[in-house]
Amino acid sequence: MSRRNDKASYCALGSLVTKIEGGGTPSKEVPDFWDGDIPLLTIKDLPNARLGVTVDRITAKGLESSSSKIVPAGIPVIATRMDVGKVVRCPVPVAINQDLRAIYPDPAKVDVDYIVQALPTLEREFRRYSCGSTVMGIGIDDLKSVKIYLPSLVEQRKIADILRTWDEAIETAEAELKAKQERKRGLTKKLLMPSAEGDGVLSSKKNKASYSPLGALVIKIEGGGTPSKEVPGFWDGDIPLLTIKDLPNARLGLTVDRITTSGLESSSSKIVPAGIPVIATRMDVGKVVRCPVQVAINQDLRAIYPDPDKVDVDYIVQVLPTLEREFLRYSCGSTVMGIGIDDLKSVKIYLPPLAEQRKIAEILQGADSDIETINHRIESLRTQKRGLMQKLLTGEVRVAA
Repeated sequence: MSRRNDKASYCALGSLVTKIEGGGTPSKEVPDFWDGDIPLLTIKDLPNARLGVTVDRITAKGLESSSSKIVPAGIPVIATRMDVGKVVRCPVPVAINQDLRAIYPDPAKVDVDYIVQALPTLEREFRRYSCGSTVMGIGIDDLKSVKIYLPSLVEQRKIADILRTWDEAIETAEAELKAKQERKRGLTKKLLMPSAEGDGVLSSKKNKASYSPLGALVIKIEGGGTPSKEVPGFWDGDIPLLTIKDLPNARLGLTVDRITTSGLESSSSKIVPAGIPVIATRMDVGKVVRCPVQVAINQDLRAIYPDPDKVDVDYIVQVLPTLEREFLRYSCGSTVMGIGIDDLKSVKIYLPPLAEQRKIAEILQGADSDIETINHRIESLRTQKRGLMQKLLTGEVRVAA
């Protein structure tokens, strides 16, 4: 690879393809159009498209009745509504719905593998053309107008080969991640959901399983609150305010909002010390996190202070997320599901002796550590690939033909 000062060549997508075809959906009112042998690819299927897996299947009659089209295996399909610019290729022929377009590259002008790599990088271009009052989308004429960087066919193929190497490394890591996650689920089921006989899995003796309500195992459970948005002096302070939207990054101590001391004092929010488990009691009910720094919490969360003489804090962090069925039983709400503090205290958890709790937590934390390591590797590979794409798909760095 080398850096060159050659002027980059850009071409409109429409000039590089033999055709771009849209799709459609058969009427849901006609049962004979559905549950057939033809996979119908829609936006919701894109994550599993490379496996050829779709939620819906239609019949030949359904296909003929609609504007859907059969797309041959390997032909790129792009989302033109909602997840605009997402590109997939299926290993089997599929029908497509109205939110997707099949792109048939002209092999004399553009390499199919290159175009699959190039299109997802054009987010800014797609955004420029996208329209829609509620759901963003791009029309077929605008799609044809989108311009992509176009080196020679030989260089296109080399670029695609380089980027495919990263794709394969990412896919391998994702498969490893899936296996580790399955292992964690298996361990969780075995260690935290004992058999009907109640044998302690790690105990040297067979002990009858003991279940206790959460309220009997904690010193206290505290809720939170939110300062008034109408008072600027309550916001942009030094205190992180943990909310539902922050849960994915809670272990890093990152929050979107921060409040002031006066904001904290004006509300029912509470300061939760570092390491204390916090559970979501609305929306993502049962999600448990621990922050490495002290945070304030809002009304959708509860801080759980375990009694160290009765339950290990690491154990309780592992066991609570497994109680989805229990949380659902207690949850209520016409639009957003939630669980009250008294019902939360009533939720029963499996409680082996403290020594066994600690062993279980250690095993499951080890599984979590393995998963986190692979997640970091995947993110690192994706970052590397994004950097390569920025250089190779813009002409910043050229590949010798």
